[in-house]
Amino acid sequence: MLSPLDRALLEMSRARAGLAIATDRETREAHAGDESGLPPVVPAAVIAARDADDVAAVLRSASDAGVTVTPRGGGSGKAGGAIPDDDGLALVLTGLDRELEIHAGDRIAVAGAGVVLARVREAARAERLFYGPDPSSLESATIGGNVATNASGPSSLRHGSTARWVRGLEVVTGAGTVLSMPSRVAKSTVGFDLPAIFTGSEGTLGVVTRVFLRLEPEPARLALATVSLSALEAIGPALVAIDRARLAPRAIELLDDEALTTLRAARTDHGLDPRAVAILFVELEGSEAGVDEDLSRLDEAVHALAVDVRLARNESEREALWKIRRDTSLALKRSAAHKLSEDVVVPRSRVGDLVASCRRLGAHHGVRMPSYGHAGDGNLHVNFLWDEPGQRGQVDRAMDALFREVLALGGTLSGEHGLGRAKAAYLPLAHEPARLEAERALKRLFDPAGILNRGKVLPDA
Repeated sequence: MLSPLDRALLEMSRARAGLAIATDRETREAHAGDESGLPPVVPAAVIAARDADDVAAVLRSASDAGVTVTPRGGGSGKAGGAIPDDDGLALVLTGLDRELEIHAGDRIAVAGAGVVLARVREAARAERLFYGPDPSSLESATIGGNVATNASGPSSLRHGSTARWVRGLEVVTGAGTVLSMPSRVAKSTVGFDLPAIFTGSEGTLGVVTRVFLRLEPEPARLALATVSLSALEAIGPALVAIDRARLAPRAIELLDDEALTTLRAARTDHGLDPRAVAILFVELEGSEAGVDEDLSRLDEAVHALAVDVRLARNESEREALWKIRRDTSLALKRSAAHKLSEDVVVPRSRVGDLVASCRRLGAHHGVRMPSYGHAGDGNLHVNFLWDEPGQRGQVDRAMDALFREVLALGGTLSGEHGLGRAKAAYLPLAHEPARLEAERALKRLFDPAGILNRGKVLPDA
């Protein structure tokens, strides 16, 4: 008698001629993990989809046999969302990368789910258009994965996360039904907004195969200023001061004291003010005259709190400063034997409190907890660094304490990475029982056999 896995593989092979199915150890190991730092899990088989029909055949067969399926894009996720089950399938979607169209007149991009995000942004830029979300993994992350996690990035402070840019989707449900929900119009009030339900669902309800995205005109000018603060206690007041000055920055990024210390040790050419205990990177956009006015208002707003406000003098300096910000994660990773990164969100007025909590929790649990990230919308990446394997228990306790502290500050568990496998167990702390049941009902509706990304997001699904 055939096993459920063999039955599923046989069914999908019959349904789709030429379907790429790999069961060799090398291929399976290459699709066992992601960038979360969680232990990889080797799947039973790897399937490389070519189009939505391939995906539908795989999901119908897997659903009939009760075999779990883990969708996978670029594997750049930080929450374990692409880690498969050892008796399940890894469904690779990077082959859905042939379609990329820019309809400049309608300010719409149409892309296959496997198209790398950097290609979308470059194609839009060639038409003097702009696609907003800019996660640091844009050179490897796929647009389908971005939709699945509702990815964002520094510029999301002004331009919003992926959900704000999604016009329409093509999705294959867990039962193998293709839902075609295209949209080339600027707005619609026809029926339910199903694309919004799938955006951010982390592949637990369906597999995104095609994306329709809105685009905007490129801003005329970008300007980046660094605001050097002499105390952690100045972080919150500085953010409030920027807000009260009625500024709308494209991005406000933070490096806290421990992140700065690590960066300074890693490179001598950073050019950051040696007096700074924390630094805000404030990027502004708009017309030439408008940006000049905003820079003056920024300087005035933070003057009493900052030891220095420095403007990048040209595009080269702006890129160099952004590279320092982008290099932070790698510098932290190289400074310790082990690193985990969690993204959490608090109200922007409580960012300073979050940083102070990291110092307190790190000291209590004996774990380094530097933080950096999107201070403008309260979304920080809190890192856990340790050197001895025996410290993992301390790290887990510090992480648990951090999540509870974030919720107590009025925040939530993730702003861009999602819950995945890493934080699924904490969802009941963040959502009331009625909301959890509604989410479980959606799961049952779109994935009745419960095969998609089992154990991700919803802890019991």
